[in-house]
Amino acid sequence: MNKKKVNINRQNFCNIINEKEYKTGAEIGLGFGSYSQFLLENSNLEKLYSIDPFDPGGHEHYNGLELTKEKLSHFPGRSVFVRKTSEEAAVGFEDETLDFIYIDGDHRKEYVEKDLLAWYPKLKKNGLFSGHDYCEITYGCGGVVTAVDEFCESYNIETLYITSVTDLPLRENREVDLKGGMEEQVGSWFFYKQ
Repeated sequence: MNKKKVNINRQNFCNIINEKEYKTGAEIGLGFGSYSQFLLENSNLEKLYSIDPFDPGGHEHYNGLELTKEKLSHFPGRSVFVRKTSEEAAVGFEDETLDFIYIDGDHRKEYVEKDLLAWYPKLKKNGLFSGHDYCEITYGCGGVVTAVDEFCESYNIETLYITSVTDLPLRENREVDLKGGMEEQVGSWFFYKQ
């Protein structure tokens, strides 16, 4: 597998979505819903499934539930909020039905592996498979790098693209979303399903 750094960030996925005329997508792991909101504001996706259990017993972003619902409520007909775990939600999708998938859930290796295995079959051929926090920094992202690399090796993915850091514009309530700015200091990964 080749790793190729590219001078884009996850906001540019909207350009890819529009250029390739993707119609359906899913974001797994929402935090406070800002990236789903960004995708809906800046892409031509007809339907975006935003998936997160917002589990009060184990999810640090549980307090973002109401903020997420409010953000996504501005896109009736295009936004579908699914309050389930990644694995529970994946069962509800037929294989090869999504054009775009963005994974940003639990960053521990075993959970990233489960997400990759659950969602990859749901992606159409030539679809964009992607995720956040491809990094080795200390707040828990190391599992993403290992899991994604191992997945790509086992599925014979020729090129794994690594983006530059995220650069979402600051806006009202954005300081809440950033949780200290950490999400803005790491890049994403992506490849196209062959």
